[in-house]
Amino acid sequence: MNSTARKIIAVAGAGAGLISGLSAVPGSASAEVGAVDWWSGDSYYYRTVSDANPKIGDVITVTTQFQRRWSFEDIYNYKDIQDGCLTYVPGSAKWQNSTSSPAKNVTVDDAVAGSLGSVRFDSSGTTAWRVPGLGSGLGEKRTISVAYTVGADCPTGVNLATGTVHYGGSLGDGIWQGKGPAIKVQTPPQKVATTTSVSVTPAPKVGDPSTVTAKISSDSTVTDGTVEFFNHSTSIGTADVVNGKASVSWTPANEGAYSLKAVYSGTATLAGSSSSIGGTVTPKDPDPEPGAPIITLSNAPKLDQATTITIESDAAVGSAVALTANGTNLCSNLKLGSDHKVTCSWTPNASGAVALKAVIGSQSTTKNVTVAPKVTPTDPTTTDPTTTDPTTTNPGSGGNGSLDTGSLGGLFK
Repeated sequence: MNSTARKIIAVAGAGAGLISGLSAVPGSASAEVGAVDWWSGDSYYYRTVSDANPKIGDVITVTTQFQRRWSFEDIYNYKDIQDGCLTYVPGSAKWQNSTSSPAKNVTVDDAVAGSLGSVRFDSSGTTAWRVPGLGSGLGEKRTISVAYTVGADCPTGVNLATGTVHYGGSLGDGIWQGKGPAIKVQTPPQKVATTTSVSVTPAPKVGDPSTVTAKISSDSTVTDGTVEFFNHSTSIGTADVVNGKASVSWTPANEGAYSLKAVYSGTATLAGSSSSIGGTVTPKDPDPEPGAPIITLSNAPKLDQATTITIESDAAVGSAVALTANGTNLCSNLKLGSDHKVTCSWTPNASGAVALKAVIGSQSTTKNVTVAPKVTPTDPTTTDPTTTDPTTTNPGSGGNGSLDTGSLGGLFK
């Protein structure tokens, strides 16, 4: 038995007349075709792979070409054997690259990467797949081809487990081992690093929606990919990246500690990354009594930043309002104005959970909030939801147009 092996370079479309069954990788301008041939008696075999150096995700076609001298041979069944990291493309097993005589009884034997799996199938009839002979010269070529997708589990930069072919025919069995051709998957280019930061605003409270935002930074422009968000180990949603950011809405169901994590998927050129933040979910506000005052805030409270608290009630104009934060009085001499509202400027000097309570006569309302710590922006050119510029402090004002904000020690000032 004589055996030779060789490699050739074929440009897509240029080598179609040279190698029967040759196909280029879709989207490629060229492909490095691997080929091996051998004789056995009066049979000549020429076996090719459309791209011997593919990339992860490429589709490659492995073709075995048959030729005979003297007598013909009918092929009854065929087994193509390849590394288990290559996934058979359903419907790709073909005789003469045609659907006119389809393969039957296709059976796929899967294997892990580095081990050999196989695709076995039968001819469409006992004489349907015939390799003609031609006296002392070689008869016409006949081909069997199988396509595979290069899996992400394929090792790169080294040869895959060597494939081969087995078949059964009218002249007996052809059992070949380790024929190839060799396939070496390209080592992908190193991806550009990214960093992910995550923020949440307003501060999480039971029953109230907050927006969780991830910001992805890189030396390259970040325009795509996805971010999946988690609270502890539970996914709270996935969002596409737009202009370097992605966000989801999250409504906590329970109070207590939270741990939010954002995981950026990366892309073909950008590496993935992730980051986490933690804190405490504030309890749900108690249901207000009928006619009780309503408390609203101009913005989510942050350390050393002024927030305007507004109390609204249908009580009589001029009614006295007592406002406390964790039991400490805020803003003295508060009275309802002609619009049945009064405001108080509050600048907390410590972060953490705060219960704001407004009392008018015999009725009261409590609103639970969380004071966020001061965060120094990592990118001074971009305003992050948790690091906005401090709001200008407004003096306390009410229905009479003037209030003494007072001076409070401890947690507030």
